[in-house]
Amino acid sequence: MSEPAEPRLRLRSDRVSARTFEDETLAIDFHNSVYLSLNRAATVLWNKLQQGTTRSGLISALLDEFDVSRDTAAGDVDAFLAEARARGLIVAEDERDPGRR
Repeated sequence: MSEPAEPRLRLRSDRVSARTFEDETLAIDFHNSVYLSLNRAATVLWNKLQQGTTRSGLISALLDEFDVSRDTAAGDVDAFLAEARARGLIVAEDERDPGRR
């Protein structure tokens, strides 16, 4: 029996807008009325989430970009996803995103 497929995650377009300047991203969380400043690693994750990706895809992106262990990359991805979920900024692709048509 195979394991269930990982959910594809993406940013909620109705709750957040962002601009990237070199290696840093500035985002506006409309729902919570806060600005977010993302470092280089978080910018890599953010860009992948804009396209839609899985947790494994995010880990691979960090491994491709930085000289870190898989455990470190996985921990960083999990922390980033936990924060983004707590803010309501990501959604699984099979869930409805009010900002997308």
